[in-house]
Amino acid sequence: MKKRPKNLFLLGAASCLVGLLLLGFVAVDFYRADMRLVVRDTAASSLHQRDNQLGWMLKPGSTCRHVRPGDFDVVYTVDENGFRKTREAPSPALTITFFGDSYTFGHGVGDHETFPAVIAETYVKPEVRVRNAGVEGYGIVQMYQWFLNELDHVKPGDVVAFTPTASDIQRTIRDFVFPYACAFRRGENQDPIEYFPVYENGVVTSVALERTLWHKLKLLALTAPSTRGAWQRVFRVPSPDSTREAIEIVCDARARAEACGAKFILIFLPRISECLKQAYEVDVSGFALHDIMGDFPKDADALRRLRFNKDSHWNAEGHRVAAAAIVQALVEEACLDEALLADSPRTAR
Repeated sequence: MKKRPKNLFLLGAASCLVGLLLLGFVAVDFYRADMRLVVRDTAASSLHQRDNQLGWMLKPGSTCRHVRPGDFDVVYTVDENGFRKTREAPSPALTITFFGDSYTFGHGVGDHETFPAVIAETYVKPEVRVRNAGVEGYGIVQMYQWFLNELDHVKPGDVVAFTPTASDIQRTIRDFVFPYACAFRRGENQDPIEYFPVYENGVVTSVALERTLWHKLKLLALTAPSTRGAWQRVFRVPSPDSTREAIEIVCDARARAEACGAKFILIFLPRISECLKQAYEVDVSGFALHDIMGDFPKDADALRRLRFNKDSHWNAEGHRVAAAAIVQALVEEACLDEALLADSPRTAR
């Protein structure tokens, strides 16, 4: 009986030690998650400005040099209307506008190397204007609102092309992590967003993102490299299913474009990792789309030549492959008359 207090003391000390070790492990895991919110590659982000409707947008009339050693050293140019620079067409017979994310914008490639620019300079006649409305980080809801903002400029015969990646389907307010990662992001030239767009019943509204301590801790828990699985069970966070909403958005965009006499096409841009697996990260089978994944090489070595060494985005060669596939899709879907194609593909700059 005399040994019981000692045993209880040892048990208590051991429990405290285990608790402290667990607490330390969680703290280190949260620290690692917090470091992911620090943006060190600030060049591209200097092109963005906060927008209470879209969350963020490109700064009209801005330029930026973006350098990533071993991958690229390029300049981004944004025109006065907030589009990535492409060839000018002063009196266009029709306009093709591509709405998308960083793949459409052309992360890591020069102004004349993006697939919209390659299409303009290589595949279509000078009277066809091609606009690049890609914005890094955009999801389907933001693309849709960006399209609505430009709807008054859509003319009969024009082409509205949504060119997202499959993961853009999940970049919605339904996913707590993505919006709040944008809100709590920090670093040089960072201007954390305050609002995020929400789609509901054909209307896009904006909600304020609350930068509270509770939301910060929840974000760190759900992005902690080692323990996020356990935290997802604690918070009962399922994988966001935004597919139905995205299908509705695309159908609405198609209807609005066609009501203006324009043509609409949806093309999911395949990432190299998806081409290797021959499957998109998110199920896109419910969409009415033109699939261009089959136009990319299937050989692993050939695919790797289409991306940067460290960065997973397409390089200039990847954009050239995409441009050829997209032009073919536009023709096959009767969005682009063959009479407007260049007599022979020119060499892009």
